[in-house]
Amino acid sequence: IYEHWITKDIIAYLRAADGNMSRANMLRIINKPVRYITRAFLSEPVNFDELSASYRADKEILGQIDRLQFDLNMIKKMTTFAAVNYIRKAAGYDGYIEEFAVKHHIKPEALIRVADEVTSQVKAYDSQSEWINYIEKNAKELNELEKKQGKSSEDYGVQLRSIHSSKGLEFRAVFILDFNEGMIPYKRAVLDEEVEEERRLLYVAMTRAREYLYILYTRERYNKKMTASRFLREINRQSCKIHSIERES
Repeated sequence: IYEHWITKDIIAYLRAADGNMSRANMLRIINKPVRYITRAFLSEPVNFDELSASYRADKEILGQIDRLQFDLNMIKKMTTFAAVNYIRKAAGYDGYIEEFAVKHHIKPEALIRVADEVTSQVKAYDSQSEWINYIEKNAKELNELEKKQGKSSEDYGVQLRSIHSSKGLEFRAVFILDFNEGMIPYKRAVLDEEVEEERRLLYVAMTRAREYLYILYTRERYNKKMTASRFLREINRQSCKIHSIERES
């Protein structure tokens, strides 16, 4: 998830709020949501006064520039969790990814789910820099491990994948995580056809396993009570072994 472009966009917002006005960083966010700001007017580093001067005859875009400056100032003062929520809701990033999904014929729920996962993960980090440093350290360690092994992450170890595409019977063992209501099926799946699509995706995930399939759900997530997915009732219990793993005190 840390390599996903949505995560990278959110990080770019946080870096801009912290003063990173490099052209490369600003290009990731300047039109997410669409602000109709031409990339040709972005200097290195980006200077808001110069940018505003380029649009002095266009009050609408000047308003967009002022709003972006305001948003970055607000984000800078917030905790990581509050900042990510602000980027998504107040700054309009969720609206952007939904429009992106429609334009590229992608289900919006798939992208919103990525943003939701990022939002959930940042709760564990008090400061924005702490979260960003963790991601950078994680990427560095993975890169060093790949060099040491002389292989790419595709060639060895555990593979973390989404359930949205599959060839079937790909792996000897498959673990399906977060088999909770609100995750599978996703909370935004309300209509019958949407729930049916979630059921189909689960079937795709299950049939990736050749020999062993592990389905895991949790009773609690981020101090919130959770229930197992409704789809659990549809699985033949006679073909399963059910275990309960209790939290260690």
